[in-house]
Amino acid sequence: MQVKFIVPQNKNWYELESEINLFLNELDDSPNSIKYDIENCTAIIEYEEVRKGALCCECRFWDGGDSTDKLIGFCQRCGGRKRFSDKACNKYEDIRKR
Repeated sequence: MQVKFIVPQNKNWYELESEINLFLNELDDSPNSIKYDIENCTAIIEYEEVRKGALCCECRFWDGGDSTDKLIGFCQRCGGRKRFSDKACNKYEDIRKR
């Protein structure tokens, strides 16, 4: 879980809205929550980010065809062939996550 505090320089609503929308456009998935502090013109966004250093084969969507020695599998979420050692994409979900 990651947290992003957005506090515009000029403390106006238009700038806050713009900064929130810019940040949300960078995310590949919907945030877990967005909280607004109206009095202070501030927003707090909670979101999940790809685990740094994660590999495709550690993702719950990687399908190696039930073989432990396959070097190439299939990503069920992105729909493509992936090497087991490829870096995890933004749609990565830890195999231990339920």
